[in-house]
Amino acid sequence: DLDPEGKYAIARFNDLAYSTQNKTLYGNFYSDSDEWASPYLCTIDIYTGQMTVLGALSVDVHGMTVDDKGNFYAVGYGSSQLYSFRADNVTTEKYTQVGSLGGYSATAHAPMAWDHETDELFWAQAGEHGTRLLRVNPANANVEICASVSEQMTGLYIAGSTVGNTFAP
Repeated sequence: DLDPEGKYAIARFNDLAYSTQNKTLYGNFYSDSDEWASPYLCTIDIYTGQMTVLGALSVDVHGMTVDDKGNFYAVGYGSSQLYSFRADNVTTEKYTQVGSLGGYSATAHAPMAWDHETDELFWAQAGEHGTRLLRVNPANANVEICASVSEQMTGLYIAGSTVGNTFAP
C-alpha cells in the first residue's frame, strides 16, 4: 500500500522517475484529499512500496524525468513550458522555467525520459495525430522530432547498454 495512513487519498499517478544519482524512485500524483488542486512529489521504496510525500508541486506538471545530477524536468500540464526543479527544494517553489517547447504542449499523459549515456532529454508528446518522440534541449527547451507513432505512448524508458546500468540496486 503506497499510502498506508490514507492521508493523501491517491487519485492518480502522473508519472514515475528513477534517480541514478541517489537510487531513488520518485512519483508525481494527484490526491482526492485536496480535490486534485495540485500534484504531489513523493519517493517510493522500490522494495516495500512505502511512499514518502516530499510536498505539493506549485506547478501542475505531467511527464517527469531526472538527470544524473538530480535535476528534474517536467512539462506544465496544458502548456508548452519545460520546467526544472530539484527534489530537495520542491516545497520552496524554486522552479526554473526553462522555456517554451514551441507548439508542443502537454494535454494528455506525456512521459519523459533521460538518456543517461548521452545526457539527452526525450519527451513523448501526445497530440491529435498520435505521439511525437521529441529530443528536448534541457538548457533552452528547443525540440527536434525523432519519430512519430499513431498511438499514444504511456511510458518511456531508455535502457542503458553499459554493464551494471540497472534500474534498481
